[in-house]
Amino acid sequence: MAMAKLEISDDCFAPRKYVALTFKGKDPWVVIEQIAGSLRGFFHLERGQWNMYRINWDASEDTIFFFARWWVARHFSEYSAMHLEIKTQGYFNKNTRDGEFWLEFEGTVRTHFHTFGSILKPFWYLYSYLFYNNAKRSYVEQCRAMTLSFRDTVKKKYGLQSGPELAAVVD
Repeated sequence: MAMAKLEISDDCFAPRKYVALTFKGKDPWVVIEQIAGSLRGFFHLERGQWNMYRINWDASEDTIFFFARWWVARHFSEYSAMHLEIKTQGYFNKNTRDGEFWLEFEGTVRTHFHTFGSILKPFWYLYSYLFYNNAKRSYVEQCRAMTLSFRDTVKKKYGLQSGPELAAVVD
């Protein structure tokens, strides 16, 4: 019998894809490093549940441009986990250290099932009817609440501003 896989992904900020913050001031990269360093403690993560997987620098001129990405994976159950993608892009002047950045949080709740193909569909219908629809709503709300709480914490601590396009939706 062949194994079947079912994967469901729900956006935490629907109808928007992400929430964003902006920063303008001294040493923006230092602020980014401090925010990234606080992920593990805030989300109560263990080793392997978060990482920076991309960083790009352009230091060829007086203005240094940077781009970085992190991910966080926090499990809610055996089948479902919150995945948070954090992206930042910005710049600062080498001499004055003044600059700015854009910080973006994109959250999803992903659910995975692996079982034999012939029983996947009936199993999914039963599980969905009895449990998953209510659990999914709860997981999406937890993802949203945790991410917005983290956003508000770093916003207050470092003097960041909300991205203007999202103020009416998630503030």
